[in-house]
Amino acid sequence: MCLWRRLFFSSKPAGSGRKPAAFRKSKPDFSGGPIRMNQSEKPEEMKMRKRERLTAILFFVMLLPLAAQERIDIESVRRAIKRQNASWQAGESWVTRLDSAGQRALLGTRPGPRSPQEALERKIELPPAAAELPASFDWRNHDGDWLTSVKNQGNCGSCWIFSATAQIESWWKIYNDSPLTEIDLSEQHVLSCVATGNCEQGGYIEDALDYAVYYGIPDETCFPYAGRDDKLCSESCADWQSRAESIAGWGYITLQEPTVENIKNALMYHPVSASYIVYEDFYWYSGGVYEYAWGQRLTGHAVLIVGWNDADSSWTCKNSWGPYWGENGYFRIKWGNCGIGKYMPFIYDEVLNVNPLRVTPSSLAFSGNAGDTLALTLNLENTGSGGVEYTLFNDEVPVYWHASNRHSYDGMSWWCGDSAIGGYQNHVLQYLDTPVIDLSSTTSPRLSFQVYYVVEEPGGEPPGWDGWDGCNVWVSTDGGSNFSVVRPTAPEYNAESLWSFGEATEGWNMGNWIPGWVGWLDGWTEADFDLSSFKSSQAVIRFAFASDMGYCTLDDPELIGFLVDDIHVYDGGTTLFENSADETGGMRVKGYGSKPAGWLRAPVSVGRIGPLGDVDLSVIANTHGMAAGHYEGRIRIKVNTLASSIITVPVTMDLVETTHVKEDPSELLLRFTLAQNHPNPFNAGTRVFFEISSPSSITLAVYNTSGRRVAVLYQGPCEAGRHEVRWDGRDVSGRAVSSGLYFLRMQTPSQILTRKMILLR
Repeated sequence: MCLWRRLFFSSKPAGSGRKPAAFRKSKPDFSGGPIRMNQSEKPEEMKMRKRERLTAILFFVMLLPLAAQERIDIESVRRAIKRQNASWQAGESWVTRLDSAGQRALLGTRPGPRSPQEALERKIELPPAAAELPASFDWRNHDGDWLTSVKNQGNCGSCWIFSATAQIESWWKIYNDSPLTEIDLSEQHVLSCVATGNCEQGGYIEDALDYAVYYGIPDETCFPYAGRDDKLCSESCADWQSRAESIAGWGYITLQEPTVENIKNALMYHPVSASYIVYEDFYWYSGGVYEYAWGQRLTGHAVLIVGWNDADSSWTCKNSWGPYWGENGYFRIKWGNCGIGKYMPFIYDEVLNVNPLRVTPSSLAFSGNAGDTLALTLNLENTGSGGVEYTLFNDEVPVYWHASNRHSYDGMSWWCGDSAIGGYQNHVLQYLDTPVIDLSSTTSPRLSFQVYYVVEEPGGEPPGWDGWDGCNVWVSTDGGSNFSVVRPTAPEYNAESLWSFGEATEGWNMGNWIPGWVGWLDGWTEADFDLSSFKSSQAVIRFAFASDMGYCTLDDPELIGFLVDDIHVYDGGTTLFENSADETGGMRVKGYGSKPAGWLRAPVSVGRIGPLGDVDLSVIANTHGMAAGHYEGRIRIKVNTLASSIITVPVTMDLVETTHVKEDPSELLLRFTLAQNHPNPFNAGTRVFFEISSPSSITLAVYNTSGRRVAVLYQGPCEAGRHEVRWDGRDVSGRAVSSGLYFLRMQTPSQILTRKMILLR
């Protein structure tokens, strides 16, 4: 499946790439009673009945070892607990009566962050919530009960969703000071609409939280939980968007080290999602403070931490296995046991009514040589009286149409596909337009071209639709302002209503009854169109492709997309326009959608700005391996506000080929560079090396992950050549800073370079 880049939807039935998961296994029925002999039975019938009886007896005899094995398992667990002198109890529950497959289906969180790099960049530091943390704390009994009821995820690995919704529900109750309000969000909506996870393979808590940031999650009655991942996203209630609860953003309060004080401080704001590794003995938990004692390592599980107790060094957690497991659906676990407490995602708890953030400049324009690392600065200013919490996301607008010899008809062909994956991503709309063609004085204008396509097969569409992803041809008579679909004489369109073009939420919202080609074409074929209805001096022909949010080349590598070649517009024997992709010939390409911009990033992407404060953020464009050309992306800034919470900063980048010139060997060492500090990670101190090719004014400073400057290593005029400075891990006041990620930034009047440093105390 496609990641952050696609923002992650699926609306396909079970036959389109994901297998359904049964919600509940049925139990065998042994209630038939004793076997009785019929006196009228014939001898051979009596023999058959005897064999049946013997078979039944043998069947029950075979069951006895299984029952004994269950006893052995629980006794093994209890003995292991006793040997370890642990303080928890093992007992039977509906979970222990499941077979191993059923038990494993209760898990499903993918351990660790989506990427260590993302975790570093999304680390947040929360202000102290209290002058002194209490020895114990529990949101179930803190001037009220701020938790929602314990849910049951059923036979589906959706714990990552239940953990996320549980955090959102409690956050909502605390923010609204409403402990008696029973908010209940739809886990099924997330399961059906976020395609980066499913019942069988599980998913990331972070993906569910990202969905809540961008789209919100509706209430349970909008889409009741079925515990199946083959339910379509479109089965949500029609007004789900107006009923959805959203969050401002989130960041990690811990990284690889499950720092207890960080978690406690965060819990004083609201309960927090957590994940950990499950071992076999955990299924048998019935009370006490759990710590691993027996059994094999399985996989990840996600829960909600709601409190702690210093006396037994434990977290109190809300599970999603129903109220008839553990301590009424809850359990306690030792700090750090089984990895709990690592990479904990925390929802911002302050939401402002207005957006006080001012971003300068309003757009960014990079330019340079292909292969360079470029940098620009964004200034984020908080003009209000409340704290602003921000999250930066970066993406780019994908443009697929390009001339390529891959899958080509002859030489070069126009291919609507991403070369990196060999096809197309989810939710893209791509256009290839001809220049303006004068058809005003024609008699019988026609269009012909060679066509080849392999896109998603039709099947299982909701009523009113008969194709998913598809391609077609449009014509404009006003120079490209307005277009309408034109039908071919051959090969005919094989779909009359394409979901990808027309559906409002998962397609491109053009309405029903947009026809096109779907499935695959058996090799290159000549297409023919009658253009007699489009006799205009301002005609433009458009080749279009659209995909929806649920199935793409990443799911099926055979989906290569849409290709055209030998485009020919003519009237009788007169050629009006032709193009064979060997040259652009005035053809124009345009794309809509988004995908991760691998070349664009902000080293500090999550932070908090105090009232009337501001922060400078570096935005880096790494063009290594990129070709010369024009690129478009954007920085989206999500702010903790209820109004206009996303600020979009358009980004353009123009690259030219690197010009190679002969240089004096003595000058080759004089470069404007900032080397990686050494050692890194470091403890007592680290050395920083940089060089400049000519005298310049520079500032070399250290910033924390909130974007605040903590130390200035050098500031002022600097001679050309190599230089070295040292940082002892202290701030401008001479105080030792805490362990963590820091950013070393070197700035001149024309450029900024950044390196990451890790301090370990």
